[in-house]
Amino acid sequence: MIVSVPPDWANNGPGTRIVRQFWAILATDCYRLCMLKKYQKQGPSPWDRKLVIVLGALFAITLLLFAVWAVTLLAEASAVDSCLDKGGSYDYERQRCDFETTHPVP
Repeated sequence: MIVSVPPDWANNGPGTRIVRQFWAILATDCYRLCMLKKYQKQGPSPWDRKLVIVLGALFAITLLLFAVWAVTLLAEASAVDSCLDKGGSYDYERQRCDFETTHPVP
């Protein structure tokens, strides 16, 4: 089925003028610039910046506390290991190496 368009609608139909005006408005520089400005990416708000700083500081403090805990744990393990390598028994209550008495492991 072939549909033909009446000759008066092809060039000068009832809606042709409105469509041409619509495309003319879209083609203007002002319209394009206004639309681009409207949808430009906005920078982060001050609240977002403060939130990132606070969360970063909390993460850094947590990481620092974990590092301190790990170092103290490794220092104690190193002291126990060096005591056992020398042939002694490590006293966990007094935190020292004892070569005379055998101490239980907690």
